[in-house]
Amino acid sequence: MHPSDKFLLVRKHIFSTFRLHGLTSALNIIDNYRKNNAIDDKHYKGIRAELGFFSSHRKDFGLFESLDSGNHADFIGNIKGSTYGIDVTTNLDFKDLETYTENQKDGYEYLIALVNPDTLKLEEIFNINFPFCADCGGRMIDILYLEPSGCDNEGFINYSYNQRAVAICSFNPEHSISKKETNFMTVDFSSHINDYANNLNFGESLTHIDIKKEIDRYAISNLKFFRKELNSNLMACGFPEYIVTNPHYGEGYNGTKIYFKRPFIKNEVDEIYDFDFRDLL
Repeated sequence: MHPSDKFLLVRKHIFSTFRLHGLTSALNIIDNYRKNNAIDDKHYKGIRAELGFFSSHRKDFGLFESLDSGNHADFIGNIKGSTYGIDVTTNLDFKDLETYTENQKDGYEYLIALVNPDTLKLEEIFNINFPFCADCGGRMIDILYLEPSGCDNEGFINYSYNQRAVAICSFNPEHSISKKETNFMTVDFSSHINDYANNLNFGESLTHIDIKKEIDRYAISNLKFFRKELNSNLMACGFPEYIVTNPHYGEGYNGTKIYFKRPFIKNEVDEIYDFDFRDLL
């Protein structure tokens, strides 16, 4: 028997047990399969996450199991009147937007549900149905663009500036557009990291700071807030970057650096763009 067919039988057994005897019994069955080497660690974590998600949300999302016969979904669900294929994961690094593209072109819509592998609770759910560019067929992915914090003559930060949602075309950045702006107060990445470094230097924190981790944390916090503020499906954060072409003379041009992006769009959004998003119409 092919391993994928064997796993489908295991999955069917687990969900049947859940319906007959409840969550605890089904989780015990999963543990037994792992102890007997019937499933590996990857499938062990995955099926536990699926079961936890199904147990908590089967009624509010109207879930039923998918056989995943090429449709790349663990469940089919209905959310706010729309039907989605829902792919459950404990690690976004394993997901890639390209996996779903062909089915999306045929009209199928998908969500990725991120489940905590320890608590089995839903941490976040992502709508990955990004529009296709009318000009080239690329994906139009919304980016949060944090504009620089200004300073007055005494060096104090001036918060009167804009944040904006920008739709970046994954095939041709020239097709990108500026969608919406807000002047809600927030600090750009450079100012935030400088503040963190100053706090560390002044001894306000006794714990070593992982700058990359702090950037990710700050970016995710902003994405969650501005998703509502801008009514936009934001998936990455960018900031103006002066791109040096001649280090000796300091020559260069104004571009954009992407400080953070969701893993499943890693191949759709570049790290550096050679234009300033503020120039977009």
